[in-house]
Amino acid sequence: VMSGETHASIVAIEGYCAFHHLMLKMIAKYPELSKRIDSTINRFVREERARIKDNTPSLGDFIPLLTVSETFRWLDVRSAYVQENFDRNALWVIKQFPGLRKVDKGYANKTIVNQNRLRKTFEANRTSMRLLMFHVYFLSKIARPDGRSLSEVTANYDLFYGRPTAQMKEDLQSHCKKVLAVDNWPAFFRMIGMKVPSQQGVTFVLNQAVVNSQRKGYHH
Repeated sequence: VMSGETHASIVAIEGYCAFHHLMLKMIAKYPELSKRIDSTINRFVREERARIKDNTPSLGDFIPLLTVSETFRWLDVRSAYVQENFDRNALWVIKQFPGLRKVDKGYANKTIVNQNRLRKTFEANRTSMRLLMFHVYFLSKIARPDGRSLSEVTANYDLFYGRPTAQMKEDLQSHCKKVLAVDNWPAFFRMIGMKVPSQQGVTFVLNQAVVNSQRKGYHH
């Protein structure tokens, strides 16, 4: 999706929509799935142990649950999701930049800024962050737009045999270009619908991710 190649992106978008349409049909046919999905999301938000890899092996497989939930939206899970995403990415940051394994002295006071950590972590996380920016757009604009029920979203898909409309394709292509142009932390947080933290705030989050990653056994 984020390759920048128009044809490949459209094919991927059509695949996303077809899969979402199928998921909606499954929910309609087996309503009991909704309770299980909402229970899974609720635990993810409320309990850190539900977010660790042993219980949620793939964060990429978690986001689709939000596309078929009437109860939860991205707004409800974003803080927990983003921190867990950073925690998991800490391993790859450290592999690429071993010097970032050591946390910044006094980071917990949220008063320091480490430009080196900010720059290098952004570089190491770029692909993961691009995928998240795309997923948040798909979730909020196509899968679960404000004010529309799951049945209404399904009905719209039915009109086009589970395929995105021409306008959806155009809007998604435009958004993908914006995602590829994101090159700083404030722009990233705006794109995922979160309040833009200060540089001190981001420095804290990235240091905490290293601490959390080691505590959870993601790296040693």
